[in-house]
Amino acid sequence: MVLFSNQSYITPVYSAGMDDDRRMSTDRFYGGVENRISILQDFLAFVGDEHPSRQELYDWFDQNTGGGGEGFVDRNMGFFESLHLVRFDGETCHLGVYGERYDRTHDPFVVLQALRSGIKGFDTILSTLADSPRTDEEIQDLIVAEFDAASTGTAIKRHREWLQVLGYLNHEGDTNSLTDAGRGAVDTLNLLSDRAVIPPATGDATTDWVDVLSQHSDRHGITLEDSSLEGFHVQIPGDQPTHIRVHHPFIDDSHTATHTDPGFLQITADKENNALERDVAGSIVGIVLNTDTPDLYDPVLDDFLYFTEDILSEAASTSQSIEIGVADDGTYDDPFTGRANNWHDLLAILTHDDQTHTIEPITDPAPYYWVNQGEEEIDGEYLKAPTDDLFQYDLPKLTVGDIVFSYNNGEIVGYHEIVEPAHIITTHDRDDGTGEEEHYRVETEFTRFTDPLAFADVFKTLWEYRLDQYYPVNAGGINQQYFYNLSEAAGEYLFQQGTQQPLDDTGATDEEKSDIDHPVLTHLDKHSDTTIYKLTAPPDYWLTAVEYRGIPVEETHAEHWRDASPGDIAIFHAQQTPSNSELESQDGVVFGIGIFGEPYQKSEQWLHDEYEADHVIERVIGLDRLFITSDISELDLVTGTLAKSQAELNDELSALTRNGLSIDRVQELCREASDIEFPTQNTFVRFRADDGTQDLDRPRAIITALAPDLTELSPINYEKPFAGTLQADDLLDGLYFPGDLGETIIEQIEAALLAGDHIILTGPPGTGKTEIVERVATHLADAYPYLYSGSELTTATADWSTFDTVGGYMPTETSGDNADADLAFTPGIILNRLKDTQTGIQSNEPVIIDELNRADIDKAFGQLFTLLSGQSVQLPFTRNNREIELLTTEHLDGLPAAHQYVVPDSWRIFATMNTYDKTSLYEMSYAFMRRFAFIRVPAPEFSTDDDDTARNELMIEMDAYIDAWDGLDPSDEERDAIGLVWKQTNQAVDDRSIGPAIVRDMLAYVTNRHTSAADDLSERVTEAVISYIFPQLEGVPERKQIITHIAAVDATDTDTLRTAASDMLQVTIDTES
Repeated sequence: MVLFSNQSYITPVYSAGMDDDRRMSTDRFYGGVENRISILQDFLAFVGDEHPSRQELYDWFDQNTGGGGEGFVDRNMGFFESLHLVRFDGETCHLGVYGERYDRTHDPFVVLQALRSGIKGFDTILSTLADSPRTDEEIQDLIVAEFDAASTGTAIKRHREWLQVLGYLNHEGDTNSLTDAGRGAVDTLNLLSDRAVIPPATGDATTDWVDVLSQHSDRHGITLEDSSLEGFHVQIPGDQPTHIRVHHPFIDDSHTATHTDPGFLQITADKENNALERDVAGSIVGIVLNTDTPDLYDPVLDDFLYFTEDILSEAASTSQSIEIGVADDGTYDDPFTGRANNWHDLLAILTHDDQTHTIEPITDPAPYYWVNQGEEEIDGEYLKAPTDDLFQYDLPKLTVGDIVFSYNNGEIVGYHEIVEPAHIITTHDRDDGTGEEEHYRVETEFTRFTDPLAFADVFKTLWEYRLDQYYPVNAGGINQQYFYNLSEAAGEYLFQQGTQQPLDDTGATDEEKSDIDHPVLTHLDKHSDTTIYKLTAPPDYWLTAVEYRGIPVEETHAEHWRDASPGDIAIFHAQQTPSNSELESQDGVVFGIGIFGEPYQKSEQWLHDEYEADHVIERVIGLDRLFITSDISELDLVTGTLAKSQAELNDELSALTRNGLSIDRVQELCREASDIEFPTQNTFVRFRADDGTQDLDRPRAIITALAPDLTELSPINYEKPFAGTLQADDLLDGLYFPGDLGETIIEQIEAALLAGDHIILTGPPGTGKTEIVERVATHLADAYPYLYSGSELTTATADWSTFDTVGGYMPTETSGDNADADLAFTPGIILNRLKDTQTGIQSNEPVIIDELNRADIDKAFGQLFTLLSGQSVQLPFTRNNREIELLTTEHLDGLPAAHQYVVPDSWRIFATMNTYDKTSLYEMSYAFMRRFAFIRVPAPEFSTDDDDTARNELMIEMDAYIDAWDGLDPSDEERDAIGLVWKQTNQAVDDRSIGPAIVRDMLAYVTNRHTSAADDLSERVTEAVISYIFPQLEGVPERKQIITHIAAVDATDTDTLRTAASDMLQVTIDTES
């Protein structure tokens, strides 16, 4: 290991007046705040294990992150190389100094040091937040003031995200604050003093290493007795002070050196100052490192950054003097091979301090537990899980005496009693034994039930006793991960059932206890005339069907598409051979069940066969409910199958079919149920008895057998973004817009949808804003039912608060008038669009908010600002003792729980806003407006001239509108009068117009108001003006001027207008006008 190489990896802290050539911004890396650290850990482990080529890096990122392209990977690798997380030897990637350390320790402080080594601004952010919480804008101002290179907020956002990823910073709304770990980092770095713990690098290795050691000593209260280029001598305080002397390897100190070779470094320590005059053999510690190995990082300049008083004290307590060599690959020679790669580990070994993994639980304990495991663990009486920080592997929370029920192959076979807490073991993860993995292991005593409990027999009760989080059972069956919590009631129930003790004294029969309550069986019980199909298709077909939540139907089966009815049931059979011949064969299994929704037609190519044949299978049967036995965590249901590699598709096909029922088992079930085999041939087959009648016995047997392993997926794919199109001709049918205005508006809406924006249509009243967004929302649900489950129209009011939009506590339905009754969280308008209130399953209904400017935006939407900008939110309400969470798909881990509302990537708010009262626009905060695309829907413009040409153009435009409006046939005089009223209204004041919808209402009124008392045209026109235009003028400052212009139309009654204007709008118009 080289002490002083040509490349210094010390993290510099730059003081005023010094040149700082570090970058200002970080490069983007994969993942969001929630999962970036796990991607980084997996990536560094891959590099450390495999030493991949650049092409292998491309492949790894493509398989594990979705890629981003080779250029993006190259930029990330250049960025990581500058931070010494990785290094390249030609085209081969190795771990850099910080990469090695982080891969070994998973200490976030190592990543922080790496970032600080090449990026400006982290110290400023940390020290600023140590003083008080700050907004992004405030931090940006400080950074810009300190660093000339910082001119935008992008750099600050990425700095902040990295600090969030490392657990040092909380970001809520627009406010940032330090976590306890963040304050610890500030303290470790000594950022609140004039001098940071890591000094500036001078470029001279000898000076730098002495400076590093000196400042570390000073930080930890260690007295610096003397310091020079020859070494330094410090004193650790205590009842009997400890003295440490470090000798420069290039200096031959006659008092203490036992080696004169400049390739050795020597450290001595003693409890008495004069003992340092003795030889190394008499010293308390003597560590000699061979530093003659090239191309390795500098242990003095790097490892001593982590030197603490405790380590020095431990070193001073030993009486060993050992010479340690370093191999070419940077590892230590015997006796420390594979054990120590830094000073911390070495000193711990010398003091017999076994450096083991810190075992801390990451979730709260539970009364009982559940484990999905194989016979090897059961027979061996142990539990084993990776040391990953995931709830399903959290074995450290188990304590002696805890009970863990064991689920194996559809049955609860017994229970483990914990006899020892979790400890860490190392296992080989390669065939040649060269790779190692760490696992938690828990020793148990296992008790096997005399009669295992079939999951189908206990499902109903387990579901009744469910917890809100980390629970093994979902509404459709069993979750597939390893380790779960059980409620006290569920644990006691299983214990009593398994040990054959009575559950209670209710007298429940065995038949009642064995009933399985699955939604599909319940549906079948309620609708016994439901048609039940068996659908057979290749496994890659089913992967696409699950992605799009629908069944593509070939032309040859068109009659089945026509015959299929909502509520029909289909059992999914995956064949062995994929349709893509390049993919691997799978086991033929029955793996899922669907309840049909509405049939529809598509225009996109989904399947491999469609691309191969260059045609579109138009017919699709939608699914209202979908249940599969697949390992959902291993399915990428966002990326289309055509964009995945062959290896990815093979892995996903295996995950899709892994937990299904084998055809042999299905045949057994069918023969037992009705002595008729399962129909493995043909695509669409109805279950029928020998006499041709509907056969319910076979499908019921299959569904019952599948039920324990079924997981329900939402009928919409909430992770998939909108990537479709809007057809202007269809959406504008029956509407008229001058020129290409209508097409332009639809194109703008489509662009905003594709950009991921929410949308507000603005414009005068009556321009068709609400009609347009209603049609768009309806089209989305009809054309893309795998994304959208409907839409909802609501009108904003001034009384709206977050109680209306988000939700709040309300009395339960059974509370009646009881003042002390229980309260339960009731979702509001927005949250009700995200979850089916009957099934609790994810939905996706765009919400249309009409006349948004009526609402107090900040009061009604305050809690949603953060959500609309792509961040998750925790609400101050609970459900089942869990805080209500509004999550983006990026922050969701697994399937949403009862207390979680997930915002689909394709979900949108459509809003309309009348600009007649223009002041409302300025009542919307910038924080709200910047989350929307504003699209203008103007009223038509008319010539200001009053000649025959202008009047003729007006009448032509009126005729175009009338032709588009069904049921209107006004006379020429009626048309002309209303047309002139429209023109005068819109030209009275700039930016004060009305749209054609109001004109249509006036025409309809005038043409239908034919009575003996109102045959006069001017009377009818005046009444229409008062009925339809006057209400739009309330609160408009220029209303007098507008009414005066309307009164100039010959076909109006000025006296009637003047009286109505005074009564309704409190203005007086000039009678002679």
